Amino acid sequence: MEIILQLFQSLYWKPILVPLSLPLFAALLAVKRIEDEEITDWLARTVQAWCKIVLDISLVWGIALACIGLIGMTLNNDSSDSLTESVVIVFSCVVTAGLAAVLAFTFERENTQIPMRLSIWQVTLVNVLMWFLLTQNIGQTGVRFIGGHFHPIITTFQLGLIALLTLTSALVTSTPWQQTLFKANLGVTLFLMALGIVSWFLNWSDFENSQQSTYLIANVLMWGCIVHVNFYFFVLATEKQPDAKLRIKTWHFTEAFAFFAFLVYAPIGTTEYFRESADQKALQEQHENQQSEIDELKARLQQLEETKTQ
Repeated sequence: MEIILQLFQSLYWKPILVPLSLPLFAALLAVKRIEDEEITDWLARTVQAWCKIVLDISLVWGIALACIGLIGMTLNNDSSDSLTESVVIVFSCVVTAGLAAVLAFTFERENTQIPMRLSIWQVTLVNVLMWFLLTQNIGQTGVRFIGGHFHPIITTFQLGLIALLTLTSALVTSTPWQQTLFKANLGVTLFLMALGIVSWFLNWSDFENSQQSTYLIANVLMWGCIVHVNFYFFVLATEKQPDAKLRIKTWHFTEAFAFFAFLVYAPIGTTEYFRESADQKALQEQHENQQSEIDELKARLQQLEETKTQ
């Protein structure tokens, strides 16, 4: 119980409020255009709109915010002094988004489909808020946008490849672009992350060089999540909204983030702790034995010097 209390005491309110604000703001705008005969109460419609938006994008939005922090941690942290505080801030975003998803999953009416639509000006307002929150978080990392969070080569290639695959798939398969965009975005993001992981393992013996690979992975995942959230609201403004299976894609983004984050910043595990303890114990015994041998040699030298003086 004491550990849980320490956890809540170490949380920061801003990383908790930011992941919640965007879905809530979008739900309040969308509920004005919802006309559902099954749900006549305004509060009930708002809750259901919020549940749908949260389950579609909340975790992805939280991952995007967390990746901003991971980029700052990778490029700025030269010591472990501030690492614990940074990790708490980063994972607060994801934990908050996950808690919102749990609440939305609990309160959502499974058999009720709410027709969600946003007008152009509503989409503009939501995107202004989204980019305001993103720039605020980017500014707090101390990493510049161009060359840091936006890599001129990597990010441009990623966004261009997403656009190319979206257009090609829509033309070849005659699938609505609203579906192909989310599939292309997820596929390109996971593919580039895999390349980053391979590059990371190729440089495993050099920590300084491997940091560039971990930065690449976090950068690619961040932009994949931003594209997902950004175009989600644009799709809500279109008349045709095919089922893009966004919740499945949200799960894939969550898996990718969990794998990457715990691979890089995982706490010490049980086996690692006991292995390190055994190594430290062996080194301590070795040092004690060496010290006893040194003391014995010193005693002998002192005896030799005493016999010489006699």
